[in-house]
Amino acid sequence: MPDDDGGQSVEQQHPKQNPDVQAINPPLSPKEPTPITATPISADPNRTQIELLEDRMRSAEKWMVWLTGAIAFFGLCTVVVGALQWGAMKGQLGEMQSGGVDTHALAVSAGKQADAAKSQVDKMAESIARTDKLVGATAELAQEAKRSAEVSQKALRATIAADRPWIGLSEASFGDIGKTKGANFFFLNSGRRPALIVLSNMQYAFYDTLPAHPGYGPRLVPPSSGLVMPNGGFNMPTSLPFTDWSQVEAIPAPKRLFVYARVEYEDIVTHERHWTHACFVHGAAEAIKTVNHGFVDCEMYNDAR
Repeated sequence: MPDDDGGQSVEQQHPKQNPDVQAINPPLSPKEPTPITATPISADPNRTQIELLEDRMRSAEKWMVWLTGAIAFFGLCTVVVGALQWGAMKGQLGEMQSGGVDTHALAVSAGKQADAAKSQVDKMAESIARTDKLVGATAELAQEAKRSAEVSQKALRATIAADRPWIGLSEASFGDIGKTKGANFFFLNSGRRPALIVLSNMQYAFYDTLPAHPGYGPRLVPPSSGLVMPNGGFNMPTSLPFTDWSQVEAIPAPKRLFVYARVEYEDIVTHERHWTHACFVHGAAEAIKTVNHGFVDCEMYNDAR
């Protein structure tokens, strides 16, 4: 290859060693490329090495060309990729801008909806407050109505209680019943409603002290249907095991003769059960000549409900 010094050829470097080599043409103008002219080379080993060196240089030049082309190609690809990326980024930027506009519009719309919802909530709160006031007023009215109803019920119960049947002992008599002595209790309904007699008993017994729940014999039901009208009454007679009142005086102390009775009846209006007790006891011997042959009211068991 020609050097930059303008021009000495390879042949000038060995003028004396190889006289058969032809002279190389003078160099061309620097503006024109220097052609490589193949000249016959003798079988000199130096010549062979020069040719090998030239082959290597040409191969290196080819590799340089290929590498330069590859670099240029890759550079072009990089430019294309960059252009594509720029286009994609530009599109994404446009979408982001458009999305930002849409997001702003959504935010504005959401704000308006929130304001509308707040207005609705405020209206509901006002409505609830009014409803609470109405509920409070209604509760007060309900309480007042309840108190009025309770007063009315109490008055009604009082009226019903005042009009209930009242059966109590009206008269007790002691005398002769056939050949024996006996007693009779007359019970009167002094109430304002009829009474349905459901149970009545009369009994005599000898006790030191009358127990709270004295014993009874067979049940005695007065005649008729057992319904006693207001101001109506019925008798409850019983025989005593004596033929003379002096026999009563002979009862050894501390025993005493007790004559007692019970009546259970029902109010035909309220169906409430009531009861009445009556009791008489024989007193001291000197009281025989008094009324009822010496029988007086018991200190207990003369009650009613």
